Amino acid sequence: MFPFFEIVAMGAIEASCVAGGPLGSASADPVYPGGAFDLMCMASEPDAFAELKVKDIKNGRVAVYFFLLGYDMQAFATGN
Repeated sequence: MFPFFEIVAMGAIEASCVAGGPLGSASADPVYPGGAFDLMCMASEPDAFAELKVKDIKNGRVAVYFFLLGYDMQAFATGN
């Protein structure tokens, strides 16, 4: 039951972000934070913000890779 609820909730949040978020379209790139939801004012410099977006994507990919590698190592160690 919980995974279904989580999938529905995250889908609703992502759909809201694509539609411009709860405060409407605040920037030309509504999928990423930096418009209405910029609590730390990291989007004040467009060049620095573009670099932060690339770093966020790369770090996310590395984190997912090692998360899955951890699952594989656990399966290998336990034989399950």
